[in-house]
Amino acid sequence: MTKQMLEVCMDVTLMIDHQCHGRILLELEELPENGMVPASKSSIELLEPMEADERNSNDECLVCLDAIGEETQILRLPCSHMFHGDCITKWLENSHYCPLCRFEMPTD
Repeated sequence: MTKQMLEVCMDVTLMIDHQCHGRILLELEELPENGMVPASKSSIELLEPMEADERNSNDECLVCLDAIGEETQILRLPCSHMFHGDCITKWLENSHYCPLCRFEMPTD
């Protein structure tokens, strides 16, 4: 029995759906057809700030990929993931999902 190898050629088109502004990953323009819905303003305002003693020294914000320092405001989502306050607020203004686990925040 002989094995044959087939060569397959494909044309691939890449669409960039995120862009980086100030190191914060944002969704491109919110178009109704992409299904993105922002979190409700009230749910964003109710996010818990984290105290300095609750943070690990090796944590980083996985929105901007910078280290989480003691001098910055850190917010925790109900799923317990934590981010820089400005980063996660901007993220949730575009998407109601946690960027790590896809936990759904309330919407309007």
